[in-house]
Amino acid sequence: ESFALKLRAVMREDPNVIMIGEIRDVDTAKTALQAALTGHLVLSTFHATDSAAAISRMLDMIGQNPLFASSVRLIIAQRLVRRICPACVVEKTITPEQGLWVKDQLSRIPEARRPNVHAETKLKYSKGCPECHGIGYKGRIAVLEMMVINPEIEALMTRAEKTTSQDIGAAAIKGGMTTLIEDGIHKALDGTTTLEEVMRIGETVET
Repeated sequence: ESFALKLRAVMREDPNVIMIGEIRDVDTAKTALQAALTGHLVLSTFHATDSAAAISRMLDMIGQNPLFASSVRLIIAQRLVRRICPACVVEKTITPEQGLWVKDQLSRIPEARRPNVHAETKLKYSKGCPECHGIGYKGRIAVLEMMVINPEIEALMTRAEKTTSQDIGAAAIKGGMTTLIEDGIHKALDGTTTLEEVMRIGETVET
């Protein structure tokens, strides 16, 4: 008996909320869509590099479907970065290379939202101590991206021609979404994590 069949059996019990561990095939995706369209709150996980890529991957999986756009309300993407050890924290001036990377990553962000990064900007690091076993990090924190599906994104999801994750991401940023990298840079600038940690996750996020 397939997972999709079991999910349909769950729906017959008329739950208010359905939690699907992971959407990984077409049948599960379509069943989750049907559940959302009949008034259920459906929560699930889905593998993608960021929230915009999740939409384009799902469209590739189930095809252009106008009902999909009306059923999805929120997509949250997250990555874990290591937190700076507070017991041995030190400050260093940002390098020219780091400054250029930050400015390049934030080039899609409206100028009014960009943090003021300049040649004298200070970044925090940990030099390593017994408290963190010499690693320089202690614990982890989530870097988050929350995409609320607005009318512009819905229109992109239902248009006849293929929708790219870049188009969706641009519409979400225009609507006020803080991207994964933007959130990570803010956490590096406020001393929660290091810029190297943010650059590490930046290598795997589509731009």
